[in-house]
Amino acid sequence: MNEAKSSILLRLPTQDERAAFLQMFREQLGESEGSALAYVGLSWDELAGLFTSLGEIRSIVEDAGVAGFVWIELRGRELHLHAIVLSLSYRGRGVGRRVFRELKREFGGLADVIELGVQEENKSAIDFYRHLGFHDVESETAPGFLIMRAPIGCDTGGHGT
Repeated sequence: MNEAKSSILLRLPTQDERAAFLQMFREQLGESEGSALAYVGLSWDELAGLFTSLGEIRSIVEDAGVAGFVWIELRGRELHLHAIVLSLSYRGRGVGRRVFRELKREFGGLADVIELGVQEENKSAIDFYRHLGFHDVESETAPGFLIMRAPIGCDTGGHGT
C-alpha cells in the first residue's frame, strides 16, 4: 500500500465520534471489562467520565473515514496509551503502524517512552506491538492484562507491513 496516498490524521473527535469510541472500547474489553473495572475501582459510567478528563481521545482519520480512536495521556516523559481501537475494516492495512509513527513524531521531544496495556489473550496485538519494538515490563496491572513499553526513539514503523 502506498502510504503517501493513505496518510492518517489524529484529530479531536466530534460528539458522535466520542460515543462511537466508548462503544468500540467497551466491545474491545469484552469479558475483561469486569476485572478491569474492579482493578481500577470504577463503574463503567465512572470510567466513561474519565474519557473527557484524563488525557485526550483522538479520532484516527484515513482517507476522510474514521478508522478508529486512540486515547493518550502524557505522564511526565511517558506517553501512555489507554486504548487504541480500530474498526474491523481498517485492521491489517498499516493504520496502527502509522498511528504509532505519528505519535512518535508528535511526542518525540516530550516523551522518552510509549507505554500501553494489552489483554494477554490478544496475541495478535502483542505480536504487533513487539514487531514495533515494544517489550513486556513488570508492572502491577489488572488481571488478564500485560504492560508493554517502547522507547519513543525506536523505529515504530514496523518491517514491511
